[in-house]
Amino acid sequence: MQHLLAQAHALSSLPAASQRVLTGREFFPALISAPFHHGLVVVFVAAASLATVAAFASLLRGGRPVPPEPGPQQVAEGPADDTKVPADGTSLTRLQFLRVLMRSGAYAAFGTV
Repeated sequence: MQHLLAQAHALSSLPAASQRVLTGREFFPALISAPFHHGLVVVFVAAASLATVAAFASLLRGGRPVPPEPGPQQVAEGPADDTKVPADGTSLTRLQFLRVLMRSGAYAAFGTV
């Protein structure tokens, strides 16, 4: 505070007692504590309100969607049998997955493999 008031030459025009109050360690924290507290209250009330609105919107959304019945899956075409996507829902090995990924061209979005 002393630096700010000295630049405007306002500090030199005040009595010594007022200078000590303004440049002391209690004036500025007491000056900003009420507005700071008010700002925190506003922010947290807004956050709680938005969380409540989001929870209500989530309740209105309903339950989880039921996945559709599995139909016949399309098999990826390729010369090697290990690059085909299994129709029975089993998982691919890592090598099979990488081969399917490379054949599909989806890896191009991530750069070269």
